[in-house]
Amino acid sequence: MKKQTEALFNRNIRHILLLHASFLNSIYLDSIVTLFKKNNYSFISLDEALEDPVYDNEITRFGNWGISWIDRWALTLGKKGDFFKDEPVPPAY
Repeated sequence: MKKQTEALFNRNIRHILLLHASFLNSIYLDSIVTLFKKNNYSFISLDEALEDPVYDNEITRFGNWGISWIDRWALTLGKKGDFFKDEPVPPAY
């Protein structure tokens, strides 16, 4: 994500982490938080994250697919092919 936002906006942005209240997340939440902290991420409120002007950028690409806002911004800005080459491939199921 950091690499993509730097390619799109020439800087890292304030990311928003969406976690659903689920049994699976309740099991792994401590591990997820530990991983983020290990990689020097810090946590702020949603209001603080949304103060980043990047969230004022227009999104014109919508659909029924579950892609990230970073991908939507990239598609809106006309990014294709190589921009998305390092993204993980979703499983076939």
